[in-house]
Amino acid sequence: MFKSLTKMKVMLAILYMCIVSLLVIPSRFQVVLPGDTSLMSDQVYIEDHTISHISSIYVISYEPITLFQSIILNITQQGSVFLPSESTEILTLAEKYNAAQIQKQSSYIISTIVAYEKAQKDITYAFDGFGVTSLINEKRTIQIGDVITSINGIVLTQSTDFNQFANVQTLTIQLVRDNKKLVVTHERQPLDLPLALYPMFSLIEATPNISFPGLSSTIGGPSGGVMMTLAIYLAITEQLYDARIVGTGTIQLDGSIGNIGGLVEKYRTVKEDMDIMFVPENQVHLLVEYDDERIVAVSSIDDVIHYLDTHDAFVD
Repeated sequence: MFKSLTKMKVMLAILYMCIVSLLVIPSRFQVVLPGDTSLMSDQVYIEDHTISHISSIYVISYEPITLFQSIILNITQQGSVFLPSESTEILTLAEKYNAAQIQKQSSYIISTIVAYEKAQKDITYAFDGFGVTSLINEKRTIQIGDVITSINGIVLTQSTDFNQFANVQTLTIQLVRDNKKLVVTHERQPLDLPLALYPMFSLIEATPNISFPGLSSTIGGPSGGVMMTLAIYLAITEQLYDARIVGTGTIQLDGSIGNIGGLVEKYRTVKEDMDIMFVPENQVHLLVEYDDERIVAVSSIDDVIHYLDTHDAFVD
């Protein structure tokens, strides 16, 4: 009798520990959930010009989640549960936030350059280097927010081919950190992680004058690039659309639109309240099951502008 009670207590204790582990102990998993929209009129201000009702879409990311949460989310399919990459996993929450803000800053200026040049408006800018948004190692030889200006004496440009450094053992890197110029020497190691770099520009002058109140918001990342570009272009060409236009996608200096994360969750965020949703052409297959004619696949800002030009019903 005594042995049976003892055995039962042990089993209950083990069960209790298992339940606590499921409910409390964090796993390595993270989840992306539907979020909300961000009006471009809150993100950018253009002197004497009106911003159309255009929104980018953002999702919500939680990490780390517990094993119990990951099981429930997988069963209910309320979000995408995944293991982060090694490059992402070693970042602190503060570093992830700073990286997202650097991506946003880069995206905003590139959007402006593309839109002004597309509209044939005056704009002057300078290339500052490449902003670092990942770590090369846990020692943080290179840090989030560093702006790299040269490597081994080669001054970096917008078109720098980084493959030339692929087999170089010793890297002498000139960079700007906290407004101070530094030189960092890095000896390559087998476990080094690839650096994620974003081109950084200074906007010297633009006509009409433009500013970005959205840079102070906590929403980060580069996926609002295409909608920012569209909003600026329509404003400075004085075009307004009477439609709820949303979208997602990064923007490059040549006007091409790049892939983003969380596309399904972004669609679920806006599917009840939109007229048009622009998405990267390379990713539209991820939404094929929804069979929604409001989804418009685009590969460049020219595709976006052409679509709106040929749909007069949306003109205000």
